[in-house]
Order: sequence, then C-alpha cells, then structure tokens
Amino acid sequence: MRRVLGVRSDFEFKFAKTHQRPDWRFRFYNLSIDLGLKFAACAFDKNRIVPGSYTSSQFYQAGATVLAADLCATNREAEAARCATMGKPMLLQEPIAVDDNKDARMLSAIGEAFRALRSGRDLRSALTIKPVFRDSAKDEALQLADMVMGAVGAHLDGDSEWCDLIRHGGRELGIVNWSSCPAAVMAGDLCENRTSRAT
Repeated sequence: MRRVLGVRSDFEFKFAKTHQRPDWRFRFYNLSIDLGLKFAACAFDKNRIVPGSYTSSQFYQAGATVLAADLCATNREAEAARCATMGKPMLLQEPIAVDDNKDARMLSAIGEAFRALRSGRDLRSALTIKPVFRDSAKDEALQLADMVMGAVGAHLDGDSEWCDLIRHGGRELGIVNWSSCPAAVMAGDLCENRTSRAT
C-alpha cells in the first residue's frame, strides 16, 4: 500500500493523518476488504456518559469484555480451521497486540477478558496468549486498528462514510447499554456469556 501511494516505507497509517487524503482512506479500506479481513470494534460515545461517573479502568474492562465475548465464536472457528488444515488437534493461541499507551491497567483488563475465552479443543486452555504492548509506528496490525477505530469514531460523530465502507454488509450491534456492562470482567468462559446490548 505504501508503495502504491508513494509514501515512505515507514509511514504510519493513522485515521487522523489521512483527513486531507480521502483517496488514501478509500484505497486502504478497500485493500483490507479485498484481503478478506474482518473487523470487530467497541467504542463508547462519551457524550452519553456523565463526565467522571466512570473510571478509565471500568472503560477498559467493559470494552475488553464486550469484544472478547463477541469474538469468541470467531476464534473458535479459526481454531477448528487450523486443526483441519494441520490435520491434527491444535490450540489456536491467538496473539493479541495492544497499542502501547503505557497503562498497565488497560493491558491487564484486556488480558483478563481474552484469557477467559476457552479453547474449543480443551476447555482448560485459553484461546489466546498473553497480550503484549507494541509500538503502532512499527506494527501494521495496530495501524489497521487505528484506521478502523477512526472510522467508528467518525461514525459516532455523524460521519458514517468510512464506517459504512468497512462494515461491508456486516452487523452493527447498536449501542452498548453501559448499565449492563460488568464492573469487573466476568469469571468463567466468556464464550458462554453475552453482555446485554440495547439498540
């Protein structure tokens, strides 16, 4: 993509950096779709929340739990596909990369939520490995995440052009009912738990 756009090889794709280049956004998102990538996102519209009524830790826990529960089936399908491809039982051990914001509480909340996802092969094992911080300037997966979340954020602000593009016929779960989110990550297998949502 960088070569096609004529940007330097270490150019960091960020939604905010492409505000003046909608053509770059179109090409970036369309390439992602052509590659068969699928996205899941959870965002909180802070305009709906009384300032100071929730801590950053509660945001981290709720967001991580909603995403983990929603992605459980996808990860189990990927695990089954891997076993079929390799011709033997295998654990998925999906890696989780987190944009390094130096906040250990966020990394811990993500770890608790995603490590609660149980393998479809062995319920004693987790579907994912321990999440790690990475530098978005060097990690293309995190740059993709920034572009996706930028589109979601713009959607919340009233500009749905980019979100509609990457939704690509997918489903929108609507507004997460904050009162239904747990104050702490739920115990047990998150694959069997579904945080309530209101549309």
